Formats: sequence, C-alpha cells, structure tokens
Amino acid sequence: MLSCCYVFCCCWCCCCCFVDAVVVVVVVVVVVMVVVVVVVVVIIVVVVVVAVNVVVVVAAVVVVVVVVVVVDVAVVVVVVVVVVVVVVLVLVLVVVSVVVVAVVVVVVVVVIVVVAAVVVDSNATNNTILAPPPEQQFEFPFCEFAYFIVVLLVVVVVVIIVVVVVAVAVVVVVVIVGCHGALAMSGLVLHDNAIEPHNQQ
Repeated sequence: MLSCCYVFCCCWCCCCCFVDAVVVVVVVVVVVMVVVVVVVVVIIVVVVVVAVNVVVVVAAVVVVVVVVVVVDVAVVVVVVVVVVVVVVLVLVLVVVSVVVVAVVVVVVVVVIVVVAAVVVDSNATNNTILAPPPEQQFEFPFCEFAYFIVVLLVVVVVVIIVVVVVAVAVVVVVVIVGCHGALAMSGLVLHDNAIEPHNQQ
C-alpha cells in the first residue's frame, strides 16, 4: 500500500512538473509569436506611412507646378512649405505608430509573464501536500525568462529603429527629388512665360 502511494505521489509530482514546464514553453512560444506579429505590423505601418507620404510628395509637386503656371507665385516659398509639411507629417505618423506599438508590446508581454507565473505558483500551491522535496520542485525560471524577454525586446527595438530610419530616409529622398523636379519644371514654365512676351514683341 505504501509503495503504491509512493508511486502515485511520484507520478503526480512528475505530472505537475511537466505541466509547469509546458506552461513555460507555451508562454515563450506565445511571446515570440506576439513579438513577431508586432514587428510585422510595425513594418506594414511604416510602409503604409511611406507610401502615403510619397503620394503626398507627388501631389505636392503637381500642386507646385499648377500654382506656378496659373498663379505665378514664388516657387521657393511653396516648395519650402510643402517640404516642411511633408517631413513633419511623416515624422509624427512614424513616431506615434512606433510609440503605440511599443506600449502594446510591453503590456502584452507583462500580462503573459504575470499570467504564467500565477498559473505555475497556483499549481505549486495546490500540490503542496503531494509536492516533492524542494530540490526536486519545479520553479518558474524568472531570471532566464526575464533575460530572454529583455533580449527579445532589444531585438524588436533595433528592428523598429532600422525600419523607421529607412522609412524616413526614403521619404527625405522622395521629398528632395520631388522638390528638385518641381523647381526644374517651374523654372521651365517661368522661362517659357518670359520668352513668350519677348517673341510676341
């Protein structure tokens, strides 16, 4: 009878340890999946922001040319205003997107870790009577898991920074090229407008 109880207790403790280990593995997998999804969402958001700003720059170039042709105003002022508006727009959108995503990542990771710790601790508490000796008990690896989370978040931050820098660089290049094209086209228009009265005379 005692041997049966001992075998049952050993099996029960092994099952509890196995459940705790499964919880840790599931938590790690879920955290990795959440981080991957968040990184993909950040990349999509940045790409959309860049695309929107490219469209804005192209539209701004068209507006500059139309304004020069129809109204004949100072081209430099219009181009400077367009550049400032576009750059501020892209910076605000990118920064807001990154901040929101970073906050969501931190909250989700903290909630997952807390839930996992509570599950493991409650499991250990419920099995106190049949628990194995302290040296054989399963303990939630807080230090290792915290190190893993920190490394993962650092990687995510680096990826987001690289994506944002590339996006801002693309927008700046598009703005410069667009302004150069607008100035060139506007110069041609002004040159043609100056030649036509001379030819009429």
